[in-house]
Amino acid sequence: MFSVTSSCAQHLYALKILRPHGMFDEALQQIFRAVVISSMLSVERMAGIHISRWQHLEAFLRRSMRSCLCSLEQEDLMNLLKQQTTLL
Repeated sequence: MFSVTSSCAQHLYALKILRPHGMFDEALQQIFRAVVISSMLSVERMAGIHISRWQHLEAFLRRSMRSCLCSLEQEDLMNLLKQQTTLL
């Protein structure tokens, strides 16, 4: 799980670098959802996740919202998981 969060943190850094180069927030949020959220919420990774790691992922998601890379409609990890399972 920690490799997932470190990978997501690397993606987050890359997206933060793109903002000063003129990429719009809407585009950054779409890329964030496509790359970071999908890797965080893969079904096989979420099966049997320990509560401390769940909280770690939620903290990462809150950091992403503060950076305006994650839209406010993606409030928490449980809502994101519910959205993903309904799409499958």
